[in-house]
Amino acid sequence: LKLGGVPAERINQVQMSMGMTAGVLLVLAFIFWLTPRYRGVIYGVVPLLLLELVVWGGRVEIETNDPTLGFRHDDIVQFLQEDPELFRIESATGHWAPSAALLHGLDDMGGVYNPLALAPYDALRWTIGERGGVKHSYLNVKYVLADKGNRPGDGRLVLVYGDNPLIDVYENTRVLPRALFVTEVEVVADHGAAWNSVHAGSFLPTQTVVIEADYLGLVGEWPTGGGSEGEVEVVRAGINEMVYEVVAEAAGWLVLADVYYPNWKGVIDGEMAVPVIRANYTFRAVPVPAGEHEVRLSFVPPNWYGAVGVSGGTFLGLFLMWVGVGWKRRRLG
Repeated sequence: LKLGGVPAERINQVQMSMGMTAGVLLVLAFIFWLTPRYRGVIYGVVPLLLLELVVWGGRVEIETNDPTLGFRHDDIVQFLQEDPELFRIESATGHWAPSAALLHGLDDMGGVYNPLALAPYDALRWTIGERGGVKHSYLNVKYVLADKGNRPGDGRLVLVYGDNPLIDVYENTRVLPRALFVTEVEVVADHGAAWNSVHAGSFLPTQTVVIEADYLGLVGEWPTGGGSEGEVEVVRAGINEMVYEVVAEAAGWLVLADVYYPNWKGVIDGEMAVPVIRANYTFRAVPVPAGEHEVRLSFVPPNWYGAVGVSGGTFLGLFLMWVGVGWKRRRLG
């Protein structure tokens, strides 16, 4: 993975965390190794864990303000929810909680506040450039929330809501749709080459999709080029299922500004399975034939169903054990 513009302090934090975790695990392993010979050593686990909590807790900033204030902007939420289009927001203010969008049913460019972010998207997000630029607009960021009276960009961002005492809402006048139809394909050798292509000054997501050779091999022969335009309508956009209507004169690609992840499945017109591949470094693309078609994408992770089965089997086993113990006690009693 080419990390691009990820700040050095973020990398240092990860390295420190991994080093601390490895150290604690080694000490714990040593304690358990000594326990059969010296039983009292096992009591060292508690002070070790307390020491770890103190060391890491001392680096945590203590917030003295009400932590729920960032969620209390009902007027802004109402303004954003009145927009019927599919869009993302970006917060450039400390008065808006990082995970408030999830609570209010909005899409945030940064997702929810989670240290386990997907590395390719996180790396790309740190290098999108100026607000209102090509990559920023490609992420479907229509609104930027900023501190009162502090414009977060140039004239491409227009103030559209200023009634809140703390936050102003700016609209990105060059925002791109979440779903695009393109016919031009740039095939690159690998993930690193895809990074370079999407960061090239000539990259235009409205005209070209960048696809790695390994992923294009999943598609096989597919007509490209010709410059034919297509129309995309978002029918439904859920968390695990999305439906689009595509009308195109020639075969091309439905390109989504949504993060790629394995186990997304595509179906055209309810009968033709199509692959959902990684495109534009970390997003999704689906090959679509010419004509008018319904494209349905579903997230079907087999590991999740396996985990549900294991959990269900465990609970069933515990229940049967509980029933068996109770039956045995009544029989003996």
